[in-house]
Amino acid sequence: MKITMVCAAVALLCLVQLATCDVYLHSPRGSNNRLNEQSATRNNNNRLFDSQNNNRGGYNVGVTTADSNGGNEAQHSKMQLFAKSIMPVEWTNQHGSGKDNLNVHSNFVLQYMCSNSLRNGQNTNEGTHESDAYYAACQNRERNKGLFTADEDLTGDSATHTRQNPNGNRSGNECPEERDYFPYWEPNPWKDIAYLTSEEERCAWLDEVAPDENRYCGPSQYSRDNHLGNTYGGYPIMYNWTVPTPQEACGAASCQCVLRLRYNISTADSVWIEEDGELKLLDYWLLNATYNDEFSPLQNDPYVDIDVDQVFKLAINTAQTARTFQDRTHIFRIVERPAAANKGEIYNVIVRGKRGNIVQTYPAVEYDFVPNHLHIKDSDWVHFQWEGSNTHDNNPNGGDGQTGDDGEGTGGTDRHNIVQIMDMHENYPAAKNKVTMFTDNGDMSIPSRTRDQLILQFATAGKGADVDPLLNNASPYFNGGLLRFNPGTYHYMCTRNNNFSNRGQKATLVVEG
Repeated sequence: MKITMVCAAVALLCLVQLATCDVYLHSPRGSNNRLNEQSATRNNNNRLFDSQNNNRGGYNVGVTTADSNGGNEAQHSKMQLFAKSIMPVEWTNQHGSGKDNLNVHSNFVLQYMCSNSLRNGQNTNEGTHESDAYYAACQNRERNKGLFTADEDLTGDSATHTRQNPNGNRSGNECPEERDYFPYWEPNPWKDIAYLTSEEERCAWLDEVAPDENRYCGPSQYSRDNHLGNTYGGYPIMYNWTVPTPQEACGAASCQCVLRLRYNISTADSVWIEEDGELKLLDYWLLNATYNDEFSPLQNDPYVDIDVDQVFKLAINTAQTARTFQDRTHIFRIVERPAAANKGEIYNVIVRGKRGNIVQTYPAVEYDFVPNHLHIKDSDWVHFQWEGSNTHDNNPNGGDGQTGDDGEGTGGTDRHNIVQIMDMHENYPAAKNKVTMFTDNGDMSIPSRTRDQLILQFATAGKGADVDPLLNNASPYFNGGLLRFNPGTYHYMCTRNNNFSNRGQKATLVVEG
């Protein structure tokens, strides 16, 4: 019998057999190439990068005013992260991960880049991540001809042509060869954060071929196949990123940056090749140019004979056998931490999700605080901050999903606030005289605020006493500064998005003395 199964990888990246396989960043919010579309689907899937994801995924750029449509970059919120703060990175991936998933080999590569030239863009035909010079160098560089390309007919010899991108299509200023392979062997603007793998033995190999003392390498979390969902215990798949200092990130006092997540999988089936008239089991990491063209163990839509007087056709697309999937955030800022917060950790608490019910938002998610359960010491700081859009209308075209934006307040708008509740089962906020979460100790807030000021600021999302009851006239962006808390357990919720349903936007903060 001829080769019946398909799985392989180049020496550098896992390969993926499946035709559709997505990864979506939820914290911080991934764009999936969206900017400010009012439709459920994105307008331009090649605007900044090649995600390979479903057109429905992603979140619009955050804005700072209640009436901004996201078309003016001066009104983009650009979330602020303090140096050495802890940023929870959460995502969903479609086709499984982790060593406990025996069906796949998987890797996640988390990276960031910083530049003063970064632009979110003002319409869905523009924006800048990598530079023009970077893409020109990619165009002018010969591709690595030692890589496995199966039976694909690459139409060019530059690094813009890969097995996944055989025609050299352009997506922003991204270099396709760098996008598809890790670690990349040519200079590029991306800095490593973490390499998370189902095969931890690859960490020693990675440290040998591309040493980086700032990169974490370790096991990826389990997720099951064909499921944009959570890991064990119902918890989101995540990684806690310690944000670098701006000096480390860009060599300046502040930086504007973007975060990138790449997801690479291959099925766990092995590749059999024929050598000297015998079938031999090949380590899928070892596939290289030796096995290209007619020697490839993978062929497009092959027919196989299993000796039952009938042939069968397999659905294999070799251009998709080694796909890399990714998502990137909109621009955020890295800044120095205040001198008054030089002791203790800084934990970021943000909001994920967008307006709509679970079917309307999918493959994005509904609102929730991230993390929604945080355990800290009373010497630590919490940075409450969130972004939102005014254009999450989720209008047609809906692609292969449902349109609509079920929710409270003005259609298409994201709004959030924080009020204390005395128990996670409660849906009514505590009266001001019952609030224990905030204090009058000015040393416990940066900038310094009184208890009453904090209660009002967080309840109104910074708008103040003239806020609309549904927060419609509040800004989608809120920066609550830094806070410390007395020992205790505090529960809180958002009044607008709680809805007295299983969509409760609630969280818990536990503070130890």
